[in-house]
Amino acid sequence: MKEIIFSIIIPTVKNNIYLEECLNKLNNLNDMNFEVIVVSEENITLKTNTNYQYTNIINSEKNPGLKRDIGCSHSKGSYLAFIDDDAYPNKHWLKNALKLIENGHEIIGGPALNINTDTFLSKLLSSIFISIFAGSESIRNSMGKERLIDDWHSVNLIVSKEIFINVNGFDTYIWPGEDTILMEKLNNYNITYAPNVIVLSSEVGNDQFF
Repeated sequence: MKEIIFSIIIPTVKNNIYLEECLNKLNNLNDMNFEVIVVSEENITLKTNTNYQYTNIINSEKNPGLKRDIGCSHSKGSYLAFIDDDAYPNKHWLKNALKLIENGHEIIGGPALNINTDTFLSKLLSSIFISIFAGSESIRNSMGKERLIDDWHSVNLIVSKEIFINVNGFDTYIWPGEDTILMEKLNNYNITYAPNVIVLSSEVGNDQFF
């Protein structure tokens, strides 16, 4: 069995249509060794066959930051890839992140394009955006060039597991705002914004945490 490189961690409360779409889209991540860990308060069973290892951890913890910490404690990968339950990745998400990792980057934040996936038009726009951002340097740079940053959101954040454990993870009951607390802990490390490490986000799924 090949070594798992990425542990994708998704905090949620219970099953929802956005999470189902995310879990289905993860099948499109080509030629990558990863596992998926969903931390939820209710059982979530995969409804379709997948090409990845799947673990569902049931826990009564309400806070999404602490749910991510729980996911880390069960992870096998060298890198933690955080994504929200209302988002799904470009098929090159981890492939592009791995290129950066191989060049020494240990913490990577990428864009989460805000596209509602409920309608046919939105699905079409999602496909167009993915195609454009994966293949066009000029369009990609309209979102900003690769650069160092000091704050980012966990809707699309990839972190060395070793570093994440060294800073004791999120370790906070604050929400929202847990992302900023984590970033303050990580400011002794270089955090890279990567415009081609993309997820699509509807920004509605995590409303269930309120």
